[in-house]
Amino acid sequence: MAAPGLDVLIGQAAMRAEPAVTSASLPRPGGVDPLGLRQINFDLMDQVFPGVNNIARHIRPFVVVAWAWRRAAQIAARGGVVEIRVEELRDFVDRIEVLFVWSQFLVDRTVALPGSDVLAPYLTSQLFPFSGPVWARQKETRRLSTGLSAPINYGPALRSLGWLEEVPDASGAMRVTQASTAAIDALEARLAPFLDHPAFSILGEMEVRREDALAWADAWGLTTLTAVERQTMATLLAGSVADPKRAAGVSLALAAMSEGAGDDVTLVRRSMCGPPSDFQPPEALEGVSAAWRRTQVRQLFRLALEVLFAWALRRLEDRPLPTGRLVARMLDTSGGEDAETTTTWLAGAAGAGQAATDLIAEIETALTSSDWSDVPSAVRRALALCLSEAPQAPEGFERLERLPLAVAARQAEGLRSRPPSEFLRHVFEVWLFGQHTFWSVGRGLSDARAAGRTLLRLRVVLEEGGWALAPNARASRPNPTPDRLATILSLAREAGLITHRVPGQLG
Repeated sequence: MAAPGLDVLIGQAAMRAEPAVTSASLPRPGGVDPLGLRQINFDLMDQVFPGVNNIARHIRPFVVVAWAWRRAAQIAARGGVVEIRVEELRDFVDRIEVLFVWSQFLVDRTVALPGSDVLAPYLTSQLFPFSGPVWARQKETRRLSTGLSAPINYGPALRSLGWLEEVPDASGAMRVTQASTAAIDALEARLAPFLDHPAFSILGEMEVRREDALAWADAWGLTTLTAVERQTMATLLAGSVADPKRAAGVSLALAAMSEGAGDDVTLVRRSMCGPPSDFQPPEALEGVSAAWRRTQVRQLFRLALEVLFAWALRRLEDRPLPTGRLVARMLDTSGGEDAETTTTWLAGAAGAGQAATDLIAEIETALTSSDWSDVPSAVRRALALCLSEAPQAPEGFERLERLPLAVAARQAEGLRSRPPSEFLRHVFEVWLFGQHTFWSVGRGLSDARAAGRTLLRLRVVLEEGGWALAPNARASRPNPTPDRLATILSLAREAGLITHRVPGQLG
């Protein structure tokens, strides 16, 4: 249950004639974006791979959901329904999504589809009832989390890639697009022997037996795509009707693969950036290559600051420390302690021939040791590269409070002739603790006003002895933000845009 809003608390207080003891507040530690830097990462990804996420990696779920919306409308029309509530159509779509995923899990528990935990109790069940309060609760949960159409799964890409579009009556109903119709027809042909089953032919309450779901599993399995479905995805992903940015991004990835990167996602990611890799993007793709390089540099910058923040929190586990002690520890363990200026300290960290993707991997490796002893030197190299490749000005979508790299570089420029200790003091107090406090407090207030989640976002506070951990706060290990490349390559392979294969690599 959500915590009461501020207006409720004020009303309760006004009704009290005397003080009263309130129940204990037990907020949960949380917050995956402690410095507020990640939105710029997503916005930069949209310059290369718009319209996809890191979950929607297979073609068949797109076709199944689109087919379900068309089938629901056809069933309603055949029944002579003049006006139907969109909720009845959604109920049918929800049912088809569950039947599809359930049938696949019955065959292979490890299949790459969302909802395995929710459907786990039904893997040994002989019947799945699509009625009653349990089904109603399942639908409500699935639509925001585990359902194929959920916002974190295939939902956004179904529309952005052009499989579905909203019916222009503001009801919330969806309909298939002209571009997706042929693929939906192809799936329906595969399902033809089963379409008389009530699961596929009526709206409303019903139940499905396990043996029926198993009988359908192969017909709409992930690996039984028709040529028409593959071609449709190729067109929607990177063809004539695709978003030009995404089409260029796909072309860049395919070009990098063909020029030596092969199927190794890490090598493809590195090569797409251009130098220091051996891959030279074709002239027509130089713009998207530059955009991809900016994305990876920003990825490195965000990761480096979050890792340094976590490193600092670990230093505070025993006792509060002033900024100067953190700076001294950073200098002692990162190398270059004899550097007289920030410029020489950063220059001494630069690694010849290293790319942003190399340094992301170096930071990840540094986090595998128990004491994180290599983190300071890895972060030093990361900051040196990021500041050297910072753009002259922020993009239009880069809000100032999210610390665009161009803004960080301008701030660093004013400290280049100063000792590195002054630069690092700025990093800790402004880029880390200042950013963290601003975003933690702001998001906490937003949660409170909306009677939303009660998360303990603030992890560090300033006390008399210096910076200290907030109650119950702890350092969590940051990870690179997935950049959608694996999704693009998976869809491109299934669509037939990638024809070669290296054993043991991308599937």
